[in-house]
Amino acid sequence: MKKVILMPVMALVVLLMITPVMAPATKTSVKGEFFGYATASGIQWTSEEGIVQTRDGAGAGMVTGDIPGFMTFSINAAFDPATGTGRAWGTYVASDNDGNPTFGGSWLMSVSYWGNIEGRSVGHGTGAYEGMLFTNQFWGYNAYFGLPLPPYPKGTPIYFYFEGTIISP
Repeated sequence: MKKVILMPVMALVVLLMITPVMAPATKTSVKGEFFGYATASGIQWTSEEGIVQTRDGAGAGMVTGDIPGFMTFSINAAFDPATGTGRAWGTYVASDNDGNPTFGGSWLMSVSYWGNIEGRSVGHGTGAYEGMLFTNQFWGYNAYFGLPLPPYPKGTPIYFYFEGTIISP
């Protein structure tokens, strides 16, 4: 009976000894601001329900804060001009002040009160940030949605403040 119990216990001890111990991931808090503008209006139309749809819009701007640099993004949206509310989503690519890529990923936001925005994004590191994950929440305004009806002009201002975490292995 002792052999039957002792053998599995010994096997477990051996397995624990050869299994590598993983170091915990490092989490770094980051904060910053984005000041940008629409660079392309994209394809826009109004549905039968009166919802303004935007696809393949684009924008760009400067990022300040813990990781300063430049960001470009794509934008898709569904906006109700009757209520001033909607949702927008897209992708982004960020780089540092020297033009080196930092993070790229996707974002999603809600629009309320004709341009107030609140959203979140997730991005994977590139270049010096390879293997890292960046998650954040952001809020601010987007005059792109604060104008009564499309087409939205190029150069429409967008501002948001963000707080997030970079997770590195």
